[in-house]
Amino acid sequence: MRRGRRGPGRSARLVPALLTLAVLTPLAARSDLIGRWAEDAVPVADSYDGFDAAAAEQLRQDQCLMAGVLRLGGPGMYGVAQNALNQTPEQLHTAANQEYWNKTPLSEAYEADRSAADKEGSALYDRVKDWKISGLPTPGGFKSVADFEDPPGLPGDNRKDFF
Repeated sequence: MRRGRRGPGRSARLVPALLTLAVLTPLAARSDLIGRWAEDAVPVADSYDGFDAAAAEQLRQDQCLMAGVLRLGGPGMYGVAQNALNQTPEQLHTAANQEYWNKTPLSEAYEADRSAADKEGSALYDRVKDWKISGLPTPGGFKSVADFEDPPGLPGDNRKDFF
């Protein structure tokens, strides 16, 4: 027979019951404690945690606009968007102003990018225009006059552009 060693069965059943009794006895003795705690309970929807959903929505719209400008805009617009995304929400909103009829950082960058693209497009068109030769007789080996006079790679032409 072993002495001094008991199995876990008795204490495992006894400890939770004693703890429950120790916690609930003061509440049974003083029922006013339950009422006092009940007054502190308020619905979660009535509380204000400082979160402004409208401001968060505006911030997300501005971030999405600038992310699109990063992907699709020219070099000037890319710079404005990259700089704006590293600023405070107020500065981001100023940069993301879509009122292009007013002078905004985004509209000014768009105008600069558009004029640079127009200049580049004009230079490319001038190169194509220089290629075209009219008034000369078409030599043999060409399917049509357009094959001789127009440079390869124009729209509708399957040949590679060598510019």
